[in-house]
Amino acid sequence: MAGLYALPILAVVAALASGRVGLQTAAGAGLALTVALAPLARTGDGDFAGFLVEQAVNGAWLAWHAIAVILAGLLFHNVAKRTAPDLFDPGGVRAQLNYRQLFAVCFLLGPFFEAATGFGVGLIIVIPFLLRMGLDGVTAVVFGLYSQILVPWGAMAVGSTVGAGLAGLGTQEIGLYSAYLTAPLLLAYLAVFWWLAGRAGHAPGLAQRIDDVVWLAALAGAIVLVNRYVALEAGALLSCGALLAVRHLRDQGLRAGSSDSMRAALPYAALTLAVLLTRTIGPLETALKGLGNYAPTADVPPFEPFYHVSFLILLVACANAAAARFSAMEWATIARAIWTSGRAPVLATLIFVLMGQITAASGMAAEIMRALIGAVGAGAVLASPVIAALMGLLTGSNVAANAIAMPVQTSLAAQAGLPITWVAGLQNVAGSNFTLISPIRIAMGAALVGEGGREGEIFRRAMPIAGAALAVFLLAALALLLA
Repeated sequence: MAGLYALPILAVVAALASGRVGLQTAAGAGLALTVALAPLARTGDGDFAGFLVEQAVNGAWLAWHAIAVILAGLLFHNVAKRTAPDLFDPGGVRAQLNYRQLFAVCFLLGPFFEAATGFGVGLIIVIPFLLRMGLDGVTAVVFGLYSQILVPWGAMAVGSTVGAGLAGLGTQEIGLYSAYLTAPLLLAYLAVFWWLAGRAGHAPGLAQRIDDVVWLAALAGAIVLVNRYVALEAGALLSCGALLAVRHLRDQGLRAGSSDSMRAALPYAALTLAVLLTRTIGPLETALKGLGNYAPTADVPPFEPFYHVSFLILLVACANAAAARFSAMEWATIARAIWTSGRAPVLATLIFVLMGQITAASGMAAEIMRALIGAVGAGAVLASPVIAALMGLLTGSNVAANAIAMPVQTSLAAQAGLPITWVAGLQNVAGSNFTLISPIRIAMGAALVGEGGREGEIFRRAMPIAGAALAVFLLAALALLLA
């Protein structure tokens, strides 16, 4: 029966791998198969219709935590794009490549913007900077993919929040273990970065390499500390933001000093400050959490409307728009842009989370893992990062990757006697990082540089980045197996 229960996941994988089916269609097919098979696996009392309604409510509630951030993030992005257009299209003549700027753009600037808004916005912002450094289009996209290396905290950690809910963990737990796994991952990414820079004719010397390692060690340490003492959603935003400020003072390299760049950075600084204050001032945090929070059942986390990060994003976006005195026509344009770019990820997020919720609650995930462990024993954990990576690559979304695979991974942890925190963290980080080479991101990058039709070349040149990441994940899984 386990093979039958795996059919919805395999159907989604096959549909997306074919390249002929869109994300929403694949998700819908997966959900339909899940609903059809769930009665066979379910052992609980009560009628199936009642069970299905309950899980639909719980799944939709979990999805809403993500959807709220998606919509608020799109509003924030579209407002920022109109108040600081120079940030999104730096323009100007091409300059000589500066290695220090290249490092800062790839490891700090891109991940910062991805953390603030998500959904590939980091890639959209950094590619103009990379082109202006003198890189050709394809090379700029490959380096631009580094903007996606902290996707567990992208869009204010929306996918990680969903993953935590499905794994039955607190957001701080999944954030902290994801941070532990990200530390060695950053070093692997750096090794490939040096190789790519060398191929582009800008190999760094020994002193510069030591400098790079120090900065990445600081980034890894900052992410761990923020997840430990502040909040999951602030992980990359605060870490990258603080290091960007220090880097700016040292190098004066990221379009420094102009009033225009200061104005462009103001909304992001305000958002960073708002997250920091609401997550570190105890009385303020308590007051906001207790204001209007609600959960439809005891099995799902409450939605705290005035503490949830979507409220902070919305607040800063509206303040930015008010300061710019947007007209009704501008608001209408923004609304259309949000509808156009948001409806697909919102619908896919809802469907995938529903699929994951029903898979877990019906017992299908547990049955799949029971069969896998029966076949290969505890060594099944070595398949964990491969499953996660495949989901991230095919869906291009860490929300979808966690929604599909997290129930299976947590069942693996339970049945193999492995710590669920590490297994869930591995799923979260591997699934998130493999969105970097998803067809969605590759196609977006090619379109941004006017190189449609060269997606295959971009994918091949980006494979060393993915290979280094997979090696780290497999070593982490092996360490779990041997521990």
